[in-house]
Amino acid sequence: INSCYSLRRLDFRQIMKFTELFLSKDDSEQFIDIIISRANSLGAETFTLPFGLITALDYFQTHKELPDSLYDIIFDTLERRIKRNKSRRCSIDLAINSISESTIIALAESLAFEVRVVQKKAALYREEAEVAVVSALKRIKDKNIFGASNLSDETAFLISVHYEMQRTNSSGLYVLDHDLVSDCLASRTLALNWKDYIESAGDKIGWDAWTFASQPIL
Repeated sequence: INSCYSLRRLDFRQIMKFTELFLSKDDSEQFIDIIISRANSLGAETFTLPFGLITALDYFQTHKELPDSLYDIIFDTLERRIKRNKSRRCSIDLAINSISESTIIALAESLAFEVRVVQKKAALYREEAEVAVVSALKRIKDKNIFGASNLSDETAFLISVHYEMQRTNSSGLYVLDHDLVSDCLASRTLALNWKDYIESAGDKIGWDAWTFASQPIL
């Protein structure tokens, strides 16, 4: 190993600088006031992560406010991504574009839970990614999620790629979205059956899923 890199959290000065570059003067002052008011709240540290801060800034620029939950911010980002991908034709199967948003989101949440909490993996080989999608699809079928019963394993896998739930990295492995997004999505399922996975609460992979899930648990 020739070098090792780590991602450091932003300090308050850096958060202010990012905010002033991203928003107008009035909006940046309002945004900073909100961040300060939530400094001691659960999950506030996510705003010290570059991805968390940029996602929050993007949401604020559009809505001129911040919801109480970071999940709502990420959910908004996910919805906009789905709309964008729906407008992008899929040459493999045009029917993929007609899948309802609720079905896509349910599959994304189930897949994130399967990979981050159940399997505790950061990257998957193609065969493993296929198995993860099959398990995720079965979970939402068992919950009678609208539209899930009509999906085949193959179609669900195509959906997971088309809607950017997972992608291949430079090594050819399948990886999910940003860890913060994946753990946020996984948290809704985790909050319902957390006792079954309590032994993984301290694991590095899926750590933030427990932070997000702890709100409904508490």
